[in-house]
Amino acid sequence: MKKIMPTVSMLLLVFLSSPGSGYRIIHKTGVGTRAYSMANNYVAVAQDLSALYWNPAGLAFLPVREFQISLFGQSQKSRSSLFGTEEIDHLQRLHLMQGGLVYAFPTSRGGFSLAGSYQNPVVFDDISTFSGTYGDTTVSSTYRTFGGLNFWSGGFGLQVAPGMGIGATMSIITGREQTRDTYSKTASGSGEQFDDNIETGYLGYDLRAGLLYSYRDKAFWGARLVFPRRIRFREEFSEDFPDTAGRLYSSYEAALGYAMELPYFTFSTEVHIRLPYTVVFPSEKILSKSGASSAKAGGGVGFEAPLFVNSTLVRAGYAYEEFDRYSFVAKYADQPFDEAWAPDGVDASQERHLVTTGFAWLVAQWNFEIGYGYQFWEVETNNTLTERYGFHRFLVSFSMRF
Repeated sequence: MKKIMPTVSMLLLVFLSSPGSGYRIIHKTGVGTRAYSMANNYVAVAQDLSALYWNPAGLAFLPVREFQISLFGQSQKSRSSLFGTEEIDHLQRLHLMQGGLVYAFPTSRGGFSLAGSYQNPVVFDDISTFSGTYGDTTVSSTYRTFGGLNFWSGGFGLQVAPGMGIGATMSIITGREQTRDTYSKTASGSGEQFDDNIETGYLGYDLRAGLLYSYRDKAFWGARLVFPRRIRFREEFSEDFPDTAGRLYSSYEAALGYAMELPYFTFSTEVHIRLPYTVVFPSEKILSKSGASSAKAGGGVGFEAPLFVNSTLVRAGYAYEEFDRYSFVAKYADQPFDEAWAPDGVDASQERHLVTTGFAWLVAQWNFEIGYGYQFWEVETNNTLTERYGFHRFLVSFSMRF
């Protein structure tokens, strides 16, 4: 019994902690139905409103004005196993994903476009339930959270030479999150219970730049660089706890991609990476076991082709992503920074895999698009708690070019 109690205590710290201080699911889903239908392998083909997020240089190759609005719904299933006891839980949500306008100005060098948009590329929605009995000790816990980060974005794309475009996007980040933690434990005839609601507000910024080169409008090479983000947060507790505050940090992110566009076929591939936090905080003592001192990479392929007639397109894609619990790191105002890098025994027993498909109907200047994707992964905590996740996502977009 004495050997198992530290494990149970660590599980509580991992799953019942405040935002960013322990393991949690962060869905960096991106934006755009076409992009998601191609498994987000989009840095070399981003030539619509979603280029603000994927590669702002692509705006330079959009020679028309475009208005777009997109919605998405998601369903997540989690299955946990603790001491031989399995729990299954579900979560469903509907979100506004994107809405905005691109305005193109013809220039002597090629193209110049300005764009503004609301985007919802980061979603915190998650549910994690586990329970189990070891000896005379029984524990159960449920962690539910709803919310995400909203990007209020403005950017430009400019052709600086034939076939060469550059661009940049600046976003103000806002967001709200509602979290409920419940926990109970009984041991040797006595018990304890915890139930709390937390509401968190976010405010920060995002800055990214892009480069896109087109060879005869058939082959494209794209690159994206995302600079480290700084996001303030404030937590308000329903119980008699003092409010807490701090900042979320991220590291540099980069992507490289290649695409080939033929009359009846489009192929796109990319690789992307999150750089180690030692690049951003060289003076910090970041433990290698935490995962923050190492890079995390991913990539995949996407396809698009006409279906029977040119006005209907079919899309598909696959992406692989290394599990990364440090896409954001939290620093609380009343805690030393080194606590943000502390390892918590969470490891991926299966990395993230994403399989997608979608369709588009092009009628005059109107576009109607739908997409679907399924992502799955598995994590293990201290070789004791295993959680398997399945994540369904449905998207729909309407756009008009004029």
